[in-house]
Amino acid sequence: LPERLRKLRTQQALTSILQNSILPEKIIISIPSKTLKGEEYPEDLFSHPVFKHPLVHIHRVEEDQGPDP
Repeated sequence: LPERLRKLRTQQALTSILQNSILPEKIIISIPSKTLKGEEYPEDLFSHPVFKHPLVHIHRVEEDQGPDP
């Protein structure tokens, strides 16, 4: 799994955004069903409370486009 998810970096970034005085209308996080290495993302990975915030939307996609080389 991407290290940024395992080490809670994404969760920390979202928490920081949501603590600002001016909030975005929506935060969309696109998550593929599998990583480029073929690993599946466990559903409990998104059980962190910040992913349940009304502004945060998890968008599941079929193909992992990965980072640009």
